[in-house]
Amino acid sequence: MLVKSMDLNLGRFDVLALFGGFKVLLWFLRTANSKIFISSGLKQRYIINRRRARTARKIA
Repeated sequence: MLVKSMDLNLGRFDVLALFGGFKVLLWFLRTANSKIFISSGLKQRYIINRRRARTARKIA
């Protein structure tokens, strides 16, 4: 009986933790979306520049 109740409590806690994590993830995505977008754009530009530099080096 004790084990069963412990399992139930753990299951409830897991569901709550999952839901809370999901909420936090949504909030994080909403707030950090623009920052991530900007940083990913910069990263893409950096990768493109590096690729260009590599091809230029190959040509030279």
